[in-house]
Amino acid sequence: MSQLPTSLEAMRAIKDGTVPPPPIATLIGLELDRVDPGEVVFAIEPRADLGNGMGMLHGGLIATVMDFACSVAVATELPPGNLMTTIELKISYLRPAPVDGGRIEATGRALRVGRGVGFADALARDESGELVAQATSSLAIRPARDA
Repeated sequence: MSQLPTSLEAMRAIKDGTVPPPPIATLIGLELDRVDPGEVVFAIEPRADLGNGMGMLHGGLIATVMDFACSVAVATELPPGNLMTTIELKISYLRPAPVDGGRIEATGRALRVGRGVGFADALARDESGELVAQATSSLAIRPARDA
């Protein structure tokens, strides 16, 4: 039986293109720009079909990007085989993100990763460096079955 990769190794394989990203990431055009232990950067290029009908990125789309940033930051700190899922995501939208406003980058950071719960935060910035949104997240962690 082969050794399971760590989540960090799996994320690095997605970044370098040897493993496909999750389907939702492909659907919305989410890119993994950087992955380090406890910290990740995701980016998305706004498009009209991701808008809310008023020329801005849909808030749910920004929430999805922030959820990726928080959850993957925690995942990079987990042992092989552990799983996690978001149990709470709190977002503050600080400024609108126009669909024609350029790339949005979200940096996620693991704050604390325990055996049963992880905590993370994320900041999303536009191309000019202005803060678009901030988020905090709590994630349930399920240990590997054979742990």
